[in-house]
Amino acid sequence: MEKDTELDRKTAASDWKPAAAAGEIFAAQLRKGHDVRMNARGECMRPLVKKGDAVIIKPVRFEETKRGDIVIYSRDPGQGFTMHRLIKKVWDRNGKSYLVTKGDANIHGDALPVYPEHLYGRVAAIEKSDGEIINLESRFRRLHAYLVAWRSRCRMVSRAIRDTPHLVPVRIIDKIKMLFSR
Repeated sequence: MEKDTELDRKTAASDWKPAAAAGEIFAAQLRKGHDVRMNARGECMRPLVKKGDAVIIKPVRFEETKRGDIVIYSRDPGQGFTMHRLIKKVWDRNGKSYLVTKGDANIHGDALPVYPEHLYGRVAAIEKSDGEIINLESRFRRLHAYLVAWRSRCRMVSRAIRDTPHLVPVRIIDKIKMLFSR
């Protein structure tokens, strides 16, 4: 029984090596300025990106990102990448900027900030499993992405107010109630 467990551990570790190597190769290609094509593996960007859809990723500098972009980031490319929507840019107390991101299907935003060194690229197009190609760089898609990010940010704020009303000043709650009572 103990030998089987040891064999399983060795097999699991060796299965990781190709995936880790692929992640490092993708990261290197993006850092060199080349576009990369990857298949989505998660469900967090549904309904726009579904598991198995191919995404075309273009390298992007931190300064070029805009609210609504679907960005690719990783703290360790050997462990994989995350594809989430950019909700807003923030500057911390030290003046360092970072991104707040969230998967479209997720309820809450990501717990950790995305600093410039974590950012690898932006999704430029999606190739659906039925062959349809969605260009995310068109004017209509840029506007749509901005509105989706704005809606996500509003939802995050409303959940924060709902979950922690004792932290919100009463005058703000009264103004919000007034807006929605009209």
